[in-house]
Amino acid sequence: MRIWMPSLVIAALMAGLPPPSPQGPPPGPDMTIDPATRTTVVEGVVNALHEFYVYPEFGAKIADAIRQHQQMHDYDTITSAQKFADTLTTDLQSVSQRGHAHGLGGRGHRAGRQSAG
Repeated sequence: MRIWMPSLVIAALMAGLPPPSPQGPPPGPDMTIDPATRTTVVEGVVNALHEFYVYPEFGAKIADAIRQHQQMHDYDTITSAQKFADTLTTDLQSVSQRGHAHGLGGRGHRAGRQSAG
């Protein structure tokens, strides 16, 4: 199950961009985002996972992992809307892909990632 689309849609809506389409035009210029926007997007993703994920218990685990990234300030230095969407999407995919077979694990999957925006 792909869950990354809600994060992209929420990030796009918060940035004032149209929702992504699989075969649409290339994205427009990147935008600068502030801490309030990052918080709003994370809250939207977490709420969407709780409300719409097919397996509620697993959706809650994914939401908790995203919330943990937020509490660890992993997103704080990101000011690029595109970088934030990419980072959040990677985090969502990483947890969902590993979670079904191996549990959520630790923060090791973030090793080597640059957090600058």
